[in-house]
Amino acid sequence: MIIDYNESKGGVNTLDKMCAAYDCARGTERWPMVIFYALLNIAGVNSMVLFHLQNIDHRIHRRKCLHILVSELADNYLRARVAQTNIPRTISVRLKKILGLQDPQHVANAENTRGCCHY
Repeated sequence: MIIDYNESKGGVNTLDKMCAAYDCARGTERWPMVIFYALLNIAGVNSMVLFHLQNIDHRIHRRKCLHILVSELADNYLRARVAQTNIPRTISVRLKKILGLQDPQHVANAENTRGCCHY
C-alpha cells in the first residue's frame, strides 16, 4: 500500500502546487467557506485542464484562463445588474464599460460630469 501511494502521490502534489499558485482562499473561521474555497481552486485547475484538452494547439497561461473563466461566469449576472434602474450611475457606467456596451469616450465623459435635474 505504501509503494502504491508513493507512486500515485505526484498528481496530488501537482494539484496542491497549482492551487497554491493562484489561491482564492481568504482567512475565515467558518469551515464551510474553507471547503468552498478549496473547491473553487480545484475547479479552476480542472477548467484549465479541460480547456487545454479541447484546444491542443492553443496554449494560454493559467492566469489568463482563470480570467476568462471568471468573465464568462459573471457575464450573465453583470448583464442583469446593469439592466436594473435603481443602481448608482457610477456602477452602471463601470458595468457598461466592462461589458463593452458603450464606447470608451462616452463612458469617460459620463464619469467626469455631475448629475443635475433637468427636463
